[in-house]
Amino acid sequence: MGLETRTATFPVSPEVMWSYFEQPQSWPEWDPDIVGVSETAQPGVAEGTAWDIEMLNPKTGKLEFSQVEPGKAFIWRVIALGGAMQGVGHFSFEPAHSGAHTKFTYEFQMNGLLGKPLWLLARSTVVKGVDGGMGNIATQFSSS
Repeated sequence: MGLETRTATFPVSPEVMWSYFEQPQSWPEWDPDIVGVSETAQPGVAEGTAWDIEMLNPKTGKLEFSQVEPGKAFIWRVIALGGAMQGVGHFSFEPAHSGAHTKFTYEFQMNGLLGKPLWLLARSTVVKGVDGGMGNIATQFSSS
């Protein structure tokens, strides 16, 4: 299955970027497909943490975190339609410029019974979402 990768260096430390993604309210800010995170979601990116989310389409899902290396990397998985649609992202945060900047890498792919056909038939829509998300992240951190 195809994998989309975006990389950029931002003028903030990895700790600042990590802290942003630990906040449930940050996800609808950067991800154009997530419109809300449950008010019961607790801040933090930790192995096995999961948040209920609202999306553009389908309407509901779950955001799960795995392979968490605190301050360095994690995998996030949006699971919808009973697991038939899965968006899988990987974020990594590498110190740059003596730790005052972050080399940020964003990888994304679609999995699941419905996710794979979506990737094949509507790849441009998925890529548009990845580009939109990376653009929102850049807006968040480029002027920090």
